[in-house]
Amino acid sequence: MEDSSSDAPKKLGYQRLLDMSAFPEEQRKEAIGAIIAELQNRKENPSEFYAKFGLDQTTSKIILELAHENSFKAENTNKVGNPSGKDRKAIYDLVSKKVDFLLWR
Repeated sequence: MEDSSSDAPKKLGYQRLLDMSAFPEEQRKEAIGAIIAELQNRKENPSEFYAKFGLDQTTSKIILELAHENSFKAENTNKVGNPSGKDRKAIYDLVSKKVDFLLWR
C-alpha cells in the first residue's frame, strides 16, 4: 500500500497473513497454512490479507481476524463495518482440520 495508511494495520495489531515469522507458535502456523489454502481454494489472494488472532480462542479452535488491504485505504478509514466486503473471521478447528469463514458486515 502506497499511502500513509500503510501503518494502520500494524497500529491495529494486524500482520501480513503470509508473514509466518509474525506467528511463531506451531498450532498458529498450522491454522494459518490451512486458512491460506482455503483462501486459494476460493480463488482469493492471501497476500492481500492482514491477520490478528482473536481474543475468543478455545482449546480446539483458533480464530483469526482477517482484514483485506482495501479496508485500510484512506477513503475507508472512518467507515464502520466491512468497507472492503472481504473482511472476516477465520475459524480453524484443530480436531477436524477444517476452516470456516464468517464474513463481517
